[in-house]
Amino acid sequence: MRRSLALITAFALFIFAGTAAAAPVFTEDFEDGAADNWAPSGGDTRLTQYAGNTSLRLSGSAAVVGATSTNGFTDVTIAAAMAARSLEAGEYCLVEASADGGRTWLQIVRVGDGQDDGVTLHTASVRDARLDNAPRLLIGARVSGNADDDQCWLDNVRVVGITPQIVGARAALSRDVLMSGAMAADLSPMAAFAPSADASPHTHFSRAAKLRSQRFRLPDVSRHVQL
Repeated sequence: MRRSLALITAFALFIFAGTAAAAPVFTEDFEDGAADNWAPSGGDTRLTQYAGNTSLRLSGSAAVVGATSTNGFTDVTIAAAMAARSLEAGEYCLVEASADGGRTWLQIVRVGDGQDDGVTLHTASVRDARLDNAPRLLIGARVSGNADDDQCWLDNVRVVGITPQIVGARAALSRDVLMSGAMAADLSPMAAFAPSADASPHTHFSRAAKLRSQRFRLPDVSRHVQL
């Protein structure tokens, strides 16, 4: 019985074994013409287009913050792109993330003076364990400048993570695997589940048959029939 239980458990674990699959958590490219997911503050923020691409422009000392959740996800990666214009020495455009309510921030993208042609989207990505299983993950973008013509463009924000995925027997046991006999070496022979030599099945089944006969015995109606 112990061996059969162990075999059943192993088979169940084989069927429902978890595998890792990358999945999108959050995506923002502003191509729908809306920036409703972003709370602005400071200077001017608005959607602009260049060469058919839509981005969120931040001017002066503007900042925006969006939020999502990575609950149930591990190996979380955040990617984003930024362009800049009219930056001076020490000024920059920044994308960052926080998983602790804004107490600490993790830099994702930073664009500084010399990268500010106003056209090129500079892309970077970061994977950090602090981003995993975060009930509320904040994503912020801001301009660190001193004039209204200091501008940044936010675009292509992506958050992806790994989530467990259940694989059923249909996917795990392919025809080639079943026909190859590769698993046969791990299976126990059916003789392992046979009853022992001193077992007395006759007594067991005779008692069961007696109970069934008592339960389903039909009443003798012949004595109630009058001729």
